[in-house]
Amino acid sequence: MLNTRVVLTFLAVATLAGYFIKASDSPQELVSVADRATTSASGTSARRSAKSVSLEMDRPPLEDAATDPFSLPAPVAPVAETSTPPPPPPTAPPMPFRYFGRVTGFDGVAVTYLMRDNDLIAVSAGDILDGTYRIESVEMRGVVIVYQPLSVRTELLAPDGGAP
Repeated sequence: MLNTRVVLTFLAVATLAGYFIKASDSPQELVSVADRATTSASGTSARRSAKSVSLEMDRPPLEDAATDPFSLPAPVAPVAETSTPPPPPPTAPPMPFRYFGRVTGFDGVAVTYLMRDNDLIAVSAGDILDGTYRIESVEMRGVVIVYQPLSVRTELLAPDGGAP
C-alpha cells in the first residue's frame, strides 16, 4: 500500500512537471524522464514502456558577467577632510561707556564721570561696572577700563586730551 502511494505520488509529480514544462522532440535535451514499473494493489506488475520526455527552457543564453561576482569590492579612497579655519578669537563687546568729563570740587577732589545711555556714573580706580568692567586707572587724559572676561583694555580719552 505504501509503495503504491509513493509510486502514485511520483507519477502525479512527473505528470504535473510534464504539463508545465514544454516538451521538445530534440534528442539532445537537458532532462529526460522515464516511467518505472509499478506494482498494482493486487500484486501484479505492469510494465510500461520507457518514454523519453525532453524539456527546453524558454530563456536567452547566459552571457559573461561584466565583473567577477565573487571578487572583493575595490577599496574606497579616504575622504579628505576639509580643514575649516579656526574661529576668530573672542573679542570684547562694544564699549557701552563714554567719557563724559571730570569735575574738581571745592575741596580739591577730582571726580570723573562716564556716561552709559543717558545715565551718569561717577568712577574711580578699582570700581567694577556691570560686573564685567573694571576701572583700572583714572588720569587727566582719560580712563582705562578692562573687560574682565577677556582682559581687554580700552582707553576712553577726554575730548580735550585732559587739558585743564
